[in-house]
This record gives sequence, C-alpha cells and structure tokens, in this order.
Amino acid sequence: MKVAFLHFDLSGGPAKYNLQKIIAGIEVAVDNGAEWIITPETALQGYFFSEQTREKLDAPISIDALAPIVALAKKHKLHIYFCYAEAAETGHKYNSCAIIESTGIRFIQRKMSGHTVGAEAWSSKSNRFKLIELGGLRTGILICSDSWYIKNAETARSLSADLLIVPAAWNDFDCGGGMPETAWQRCSVISEAPVWVCNQTGNKQRLDFTSAKSAVVCGNKTRLCYSGREAILLFEWDEKTNCLVSNKFLIVRLN
Repeated sequence: MKVAFLHFDLSGGPAKYNLQKIIAGIEVAVDNGAEWIITPETALQGYFFSEQTREKLDAPISIDALAPIVALAKKHKLHIYFCYAEAAETGHKYNSCAIIESTGIRFIQRKMSGHTVGAEAWSSKSNRFKLIELGGLRTGILICSDSWYIKNAETARSLSADLLIVPAAWNDFDCGGGMPETAWQRCSVISEAPVWVCNQTGNKQRLDFTSAKSAVVCGNKTRLCYSGREAILLFEWDEKTNCLVSNKFLIVRLN
C-alpha cells in the first residue's frame, strides 16, 4: 500500500486556510496513489491557534465539522488520520486525531500528555489508548509527546500493536528529554512496532519547525527521514509482512 505524510506548514492557521491546503494535499496524494494519508498534530487549526487573536474563530470543533474530510475519504476509499482541536460532547477540549474511512469516522484518539501552559493549555488530557485494525494491522496513535513516554510504548506492546502513528509538532531540538528521533527509536524498540512520524514545517511563532522531521522508524533505526520545505511524502508499505518497501520518500510538492 502507499502512504502519504502531509509535511505542511500549518502551525499558524487559520483553520479555513489549513483546511483548503489539507484538502489539496489529499487530492495530490491520491493522484500519486496514496491509500493512507496522515496529517501533523493539530493540523486543522494550527498548533498555536489558542495564542492567536483569532482564537474564537479557530476554536475546537465537533466531529460534524470534519464532513469535508469524511467526504474525501468516501470518494477515494481512503484511510485518513486527521488531527484537530476537538470539542467533545462532554464539554472537554482535546488535542485529537480522528481515523476517517469511507464509512465515516472510525475512532478518535486524544492526546494523553502535553504542556499545561502555552500552546496546549486549552486541552484536556486523555487516559485512553486503543488499537484499531486497519488493513490487517493493529494500529495505535501516539500524538507527538505521547511517543516520548516509555509507559505508552509498553502499553502498545502489551496490546500487540503492529504499527504506531505519531502525528507531531516537534522540532529537532533537545528540550531536556533527548532529541525526538531518539524518542521515536526508543518507542519502536519498546513497543516492538514500526513508528510512522508525520511532522510539520514552517517558521511560526516560538518554534522553528523547518528542522522538524517526518520519519519512518523501525526498531532503533530511522529508515526514512525528511525535513525542510512543504512536501507530500509518499512511501510503499507491505501490510502483509508489515515491512517498509521504499528506500526513500517520494517527494511531491503541493504547488
């Protein structure tokens, strides 16, 4: 199967602009044969949305607002990992990633860790981690820093995860706990599952995401890696053997 990471500049928003870009990226990815499409963390509103003067315009949304992405998944028979700031029915707000298929929204994984001040102060934290079978693979989502915590990798292993998806807003910087690539390798080793990281780019606000890496990690080795300009990153994966086929990303520009 062919997978696409949307390694885009999204952190500054606004949501309307980001949605247009994501939809365009999905269409280009489909034109290049992608069946699974993954977006970075808080791709819809932008990672820094809550620190902007437009906060009310880009506030967390309900699942009803994901209709355009659901329509694309249905039209092209896709698996889409779509990240956004969610307003749940309980009244809580979460940093979330929805698995969207041709039949609709299959599951929503909510971030389990993160900052309590600054760009993520708006979000509640979840304590639920679940595997969803897609294409014969038991797949879990660890949103950005969730992949740093050993306990989450151990939980994934105990549940017999085949694959971990990591949507991220994580620049290539040691913030006191080690470099992100080291965390992804550790996560893969402990969980005994490959780790796919879809990061973002762009120099916005306080973090320079131009150094942020999107990667495919298998055990203690990073097999594919990219940072820099906006790009759609495509690669082939054998779902029967759960192994990487490509030896490099196919890099396609949006424009």
